[in-house]
Amino acid sequence: MARILGLDIGENAVRGVLLRTKLRKTEPLAYVTAPRWLGSSPAERAEGLRQAVEEVLSACGRAPDSIIADLDGREASMRRLGIPAGAAKRAADIVPFELEPLLPLDAEDAVIDQQPIGIKGDQLMLLAVAAPRARVEERLAELMDAGVEPKHLLVGAACLEGLVPFLPLDAAEASVLLVEIRRDRTEVLILDAGRASLSRTLGHGLADVEAGRREALEADLKRSLAAHRSDGGEAPVHAYLIGEAALLPKATEWLAGLLDVETSVPDMPDLPGAVWPESIQFAHALALAGRAALKGKRVDLRRGEFASRKASGALRAHAPLLAACALSVVFSLGFSVWARYSTLSSEHERLGEELGDMTERYFDVRTESSSRARELLAGGRSGADPLPRFDAWDALDALSKAIPPDITHDTRRLDIELDDEAHDGEMRVQGTVESIAQRDTIAEALAEHECFQEIRRGPTSPGAGNEGLNYRLEVDIRCPWAPAPTKNRRGSRSRGHH
Repeated sequence: MARILGLDIGENAVRGVLLRTKLRKTEPLAYVTAPRWLGSSPAERAEGLRQAVEEVLSACGRAPDSIIADLDGREASMRRLGIPAGAAKRAADIVPFELEPLLPLDAEDAVIDQQPIGIKGDQLMLLAVAAPRARVEERLAELMDAGVEPKHLLVGAACLEGLVPFLPLDAAEASVLLVEIRRDRTEVLILDAGRASLSRTLGHGLADVEAGRREALEADLKRSLAAHRSDGGEAPVHAYLIGEAALLPKATEWLAGLLDVETSVPDMPDLPGAVWPESIQFAHALALAGRAALKGKRVDLRRGEFASRKASGALRAHAPLLAACALSVVFSLGFSVWARYSTLSSEHERLGEELGDMTERYFDVRTESSSRARELLAGGRSGADPLPRFDAWDALDALSKAIPPDITHDTRRLDIELDDEAHDGEMRVQGTVESIAQRDTIAEALAEHECFQEIRRGPTSPGAGNEGLNYRLEVDIRCPWAPAPTKNRRGSRSRGHH
């Protein structure tokens, strides 16, 4: 369970929203605020900010576990980029090269980050941000001087994405527009299925409207929506107005008429510290804190050299525990490997003995080598038997060669019997030829083979429909290199027929 504080530093006040995360649940706890004294010098402004932040932290009671702040979007560049979908894992390396031609400064002088929008065709669309490194460093120093070290530093309108868990369901399912009109600027965020698709910070705000320059703000809003549509984005089905302008009468009607989209002010959680409608001014702080409820990669300027030192400090504080855990893991892994090796070694010995028994039984040679057993199986003979084999395939090949190409031959039955050692046996052929002369030609060709010792020509008969001649041949198989036959060998034969 962690307590998160979203810290919104405005011109005249510092506002915060404290929430608690527990497992997958996020529970807002309180609104906290403190007026900010600007002063007339940088030192006085810094002191005024420090006092306001101190008052906000004091109102939180126990110090929050982490704080999330942001950088003014006017001090950064945020753009949509497309990269090949297959290069998603290398986005951090590709985006700086894609952004550099579009930036007024070198990529090396900027803090660059990105977050995915979605897949479009074969392109992965990204929302990329680049902020001057010096300005990020200055902002972090400003916050630390005020007594806080933010865990995350968000930027511009993109931070409003943290409001998604607190908006109606349509914000996570359709295209939704968020407009925050502050005194000095306006944040515009378009959400597509709950993810930031367009993020813009406009230089005109409520002060311009009060000064009679409302047309400039209206033009900026229209251009932002037109840019989204020109990039292929869907028209928003709803707009939510937040910020100080949301307290003005008929503000939602004005925005709805300007952008031609239904507009409303979202409901804020009912928490201690503020009541409706004043609680709408805490929407920005709620969005910052709500980042903790979002899954997936999000833009964060605390990267590289600006990564949170609090996280590394926590690692150092827990170093002994982490070392003990690592040692336990290594020991468990070593024991597991040893146990597995011992089991496999015993199994290997058992299988080796079985293999030796099998090879001794069938090949008269005992071996526990799998490669040697494979050789014996392929050769079908023991190491003590150097004689070549003559198997059924050899007999079939010899018969095929004995039939000249000019003889039309139909094999009706073929039986081949060989002993276990494939040294001697018998072949019986029943076939159909055109004449006795052709049968004799085949018999004479078989007789020329060294392994066919005796050929007995059986009776003949007319073929079906008195076409051709049915014949039978019986051939004794015994190769010249075969040893003298034994009773056992002749009594055990393998047989094949076709």
